[in-house]
Amino acid sequence: KDFQHMKNFTSVSYSEILPNTIPANTQLTGDFMELNSINCDWGKLSISHLSLPDISLVKFEGKVQRNLRLENRDEYESSTVDSCIFLEGSVESDFAGLQGRMSMRKGMQNFIYKPETIDDHYVPAQEGLKLLHFSVDRFYYATLLCEKEKWSADLKERLLNKKLIYGSMENMQMSPQMFQIVNDVLNCPLSGNLRNLMIEAKVIEFIALQLNQLVKENYSQTPQKIKSSDRD
Repeated sequence: KDFQHMKNFTSVSYSEILPNTIPANTQLTGDFMELNSINCDWGKLSISHLSLPDISLVKFEGKVQRNLRLENRDEYESSTVDSCIFLEGSVESDFAGLQGRMSMRKGMQNFIYKPETIDDHYVPAQEGLKLLHFSVDRFYYATLLCEKEKWSADLKERLLNKKLIYGSMENMQMSPQMFQIVNDVLNCPLSGNLRNLMIEAKVIEFIALQLNQLVKENYSQTPQKIKSSDRD
């Protein structure tokens, strides 16, 4: 569907669904805890949250009964790199500074750092939604990037200079390894600090696979020959 031509959207502020601040009692528990439960005329949505020192995860699950436009107009500077993983449903998003609309469907994922928190998300009616979203502190994320590789150094520089970054717009399909990581996060058998360590490790592994997709796309679009050392 071309969401731009869909009519009669119900507009909702994103802050009504996901507050900017997470209650203190959800911090570092190692388990997902309910953050918000919505049951209204436009649909039903259950939102739960898990928080680690530099990483937070949010699960969205429900159904939208009307064409929905989520408007994010919060006047604050983003401090995280955000990833969204679509297990069910679809959303199209307009982000400030991003050329083109990001279209996400079941089995797709992407990441973005957007200094400006101005965006719109379009969700069609009568569609089940199941999403996993994780946010990583941008300074922590920067420590994962190696300055010895040009693509990584460039990405790190943009991130530290508060410039828009995002994943591949062409290759957003989830790989089998990515699906396995999501399953491990949602069904982690450990508890306490070991659970926190496992989930943090899985999020980092997912980031590595996202960056690998990005590097492959950039290399495939680069006409000049790549040195063997760079390829390695």
